[in-house]
Amino acid sequence: MGFRISWIGFNGTDRAAYLAALRMEEKGNDDDALEYPFSAATLPTGWTILFSNNSGFVTDALLGELSKRWPVIGCQVNETVMYSSVSAFTDGQQQWLVSYDSQLPYPGMVHAGSPPAELADIRDRLLAQQEREGGDDADVAHQFDISVDLAAAITGFRHDDDPAAPFTEVGPPARPSFLKRLFGLG
Repeated sequence: MGFRISWIGFNGTDRAAYLAALRMEEKGNDDDALEYPFSAATLPTGWTILFSNNSGFVTDALLGELSKRWPVIGCQVNETVMYSSVSAFTDGQQQWLVSYDSQLPYPGMVHAGSPPAELADIRDRLLAQQEREGGDDADVAHQFDISVDLAAAITGFRHDDDPAAPFTEVGPPARPSFLKRLFGLG
């Protein structure tokens, strides 16, 4: 089945502010296996990651809005349809995008804006590996990992590696029950 996830990287450690902007709060449950719908960690690299088990959670609109307050990175991975992307937003605008889509003609890559310098080495290494294994006829698409590796190079987080810091569950605040709301107790 594969991963169908997305995450936002905030360049900083003000986790409470990031969660408040997303109308989320700490739930307190450990989530190093990244199994809850949402979880978060502040990494030793100085990046705070908000992880979602929904590949559609991270959108350009959400990243654009958040980036009016903080620089952000957004990463999406959907192994079901073989799509991956990473993009950076600042001041409400996308600065760059790197993506892979298996539905596009080989090699299925899209770049926009001015991606960071790390892209060149990552792209060259994985495309060379792809060619050694048969190019478009290979059984695997190494170029799928270009955006994922780039996101990891920037933030220090890769969804399928052991996390460098503990993740804990986060999510929307719990709503009071109907009866509590009805009688003004919640």
